[in-house]
Order: sequence, then C-alpha cells, then structure tokens
Amino acid sequence: MSVDWDNSKYFKASEFTCSHTGTEKMDQGFINKLNNLREIYGKPMTVSSGYRDSTHPVEAVKKDPTSGAHVSGKAADILIERKNAYELLSLAFDVGFTGIGVMSFKFSPTSIYTLLFVPMAKKLSVKEVTQPNKARQVPSNV
Repeated sequence: MSVDWDNSKYFKASEFTCSHTGTEKMDQGFINKLNNLREIYGKPMTVSSGYRDSTHPVEAVKKDPTSGAHVSGKAADILIERKNAYELLSLAFDVGFTGIGVMSFKFSPTSIYTLLFVPMAKKLSVKEVTQPNKARQVPSNV
C-alpha cells in the first residue's frame, strides 16, 4: 500500500526516500500516526531516515535484512534538540508509538537526539527510554 502523500499534512515522500536506492515504500498507517504526532507537537520534525531498502548498508548487515521496521516502512529517525526530546517522547506515547529508540549525538554545545519511532509488541514507559546517559535501541527483531 503506497502512501497518499497529497493528504500528508506535514511530511513529503522525499523525506523518507532510501538514501541507498532512492525508493520510498512507507506505510500509510505509520505516516498517519507521524502526522498526528507532528500536529500535537506543534513544531517542525526533521526526518533523518525513513524507508530503507533491504540492500541499504545498515539493513544488509542484519541477520534478516528483510524484516526490519525501516524496511517495512514503519520507522523513522527524527532529529531533535535535547531540550525538546522529553516533550516529543511523551507525546509519542500519547499517540500510540510504543517502540522508541533514543540515541544522543554531540555536534555542538547542545545535544542532538535521534528518536526512532516504530511499532513494538511491548509498550515501554517514558522512564525506560529516558534514563540519563543511556542510549536505547530498538531490538533488531522489530
């Protein structure tokens, strides 16, 4: 099922295109949920990675490169400043995202976080993904 990008209020297909192949195969339900999150958040959200083809270098090294959340079009990495990360995390849980990975990067005096939004069977609490100084990763079988 392809995404109806004409009805995507905040995001464009080009933001989710695989950097390796140039293709985009995002899931409509996922994009709807991401648009809902953006609406409630009220601030721009920068997508750093969306769809990844199974041949993408990050996916190709996995045990099963065809089963990842990015490969199925049900994941996005969002760049966010540290000061806004907790708010976005909390809202993400409110709209139904249950699998969220947090990775911290320091490009400047302020931290930048990449938040990975994916569907997961186990619902995590905000506390579980916001422990200080710990990067959380989504299990590789998601």
